[in-house]
Amino acid sequence: INLTSLWADLSRQQRRQPDVVVAFARRGAELGIGGEIHDEVESVLDKHYSDDAADAWSRLPGVDPRAKLARAEAWLTRHPNSVALLLALGRLHRDTGQAARAEGHFKRAISAGGGAVAWEELAQFHQAQGDARAALEAYAHALAARRVAANPAKSAPAPALPAPEET
Repeated sequence: INLTSLWADLSRQQRRQPDVVVAFARRGAELGIGGEIHDEVESVLDKHYSDDAADAWSRLPGVDPRAKLARAEAWLTRHPNSVALLLALGRLHRDTGQAARAEGHFKRAISAGGGAVAWEELAQFHQAQGDARAALEAYAHALAARRVAANPAKSAPAPALPAPEET
């Protein structure tokens, strides 16, 4: 039995459940068959969007990042504050060599409440760009955000970034 057979055996209602879609996409990524299941996951997201499923979709291997950009941008028009989509777009733009757009999406994800995960993505972006100072600053914000999340009563919130420029 393979993953696509198991998916086909599920009822339509089961294939709409976000947890099922996420598990399907994550397992496909683990097996390295992202290209084979990409369209199925996209189809579900078009009709039954969830941030977790969008994140799992964005990580599917075997699909040209440029092909994913248009779909992710379209979803973002319907879900403009989706941290998962903003991070996915940041990674996709980074992977296609569009550094300014990548950075803008990572900063928007932080502004949208992405917390430590968004700060870490921004830090990794700066590190890859060779900007050690900006990377260290972003990692410091990620640590602060994790402290706040772990103990909100005793920690001050991480400082917010200025509003990102539209890209």
